[in-house]
Amino acid sequence: MEKAIEINNKGVQHFLNKEFDQAEEQYLQALKLDNKNATALNNLGLLHHQKKDYEQAERYFLNAININHKATYFLNLANAQVFLRKWEDAETNYQTALKLQPNNENVLASLARFYENSNKHQQANEVWLSLVQQSPRKEHSIDLAKNLMTLKRFEEALAVLSNHPWFNSSAAIQFYAGICEFNLKNYGLAELAFKNSLAIDPDNFKTRHYLAINFIAKGASVSALKELNFLMRLNPENEKVRLDAVSVLLSLKRWEEAQKLNNEVLTLNEGSAKALEYKKIIEQMKSK
Repeated sequence: MEKAIEINNKGVQHFLNKEFDQAEEQYLQALKLDNKNATALNNLGLLHHQKKDYEQAERYFLNAININHKATYFLNLANAQVFLRKWEDAETNYQTALKLQPNNENVLASLARFYENSNKHQQANEVWLSLVQQSPRKEHSIDLAKNLMTLKRFEEALAVLSNHPWFNSSAAIQFYAGICEFNLKNYGLAELAFKNSLAIDPDNFKTRHYLAINFIAKGASVSALKELNFLMRLNPENEKVRLDAVSVLLSLKRWEEAQKLNNEVLTLNEGSAKALEYKKIIEQMKSK
């Protein structure tokens, strides 16, 4: 028994070093010494999951469970079954894992994400809420807030974020708070939140893009264009940013600049529906 455990542990070290062939060899050797070693079976399941051989992973997890009904094994089995599109089996095994360990954060988070990916957002909400109530981790609060945002419950999402102890020091929390304020049409507060987020994480492309969109929404076209120009320097081929800039230039009646930028988009993607639409608008405005 002790020798099997020692060999299995060597396999774990190989696995952590991404030496998968050596890891599998050690796990199988451990099983030869102890064919009831549920840990080695589970580890083989994890290894085959890593290799994206989900059917073999499922078989190993089931064998581990036949020996030991452990929450982690049911969780790993469910994760593999998601990739096999065995939705009902996966949900059942997530629920079994949760019954065995009701406060297991990994199980709760996996079940919540499973519900979200299944478009069962209300059920996901209940699981995220349970997780937030037992854990202070900011990631869980952000996930709960994102779930509420999906449900269009922006005020509740904002309350979750603003009541978190890391509200003033987390770029991610400030970012999602900004999105909530934006959707509530509180553009001044959204601008403040996005700027607070950028003060912590100045190079975040997504946050700066949202700030630009917020400027557009509040009618601050010149400020929006400034941000979009900066983003275009960071990522010259980003079509969405370029088209947003075209839109702003049109609002400012800067037809020549809009046309030049729009033509650059069409050079990269001649079938861009939005760019073709803008092309017609520009031609109409220039012909007047």
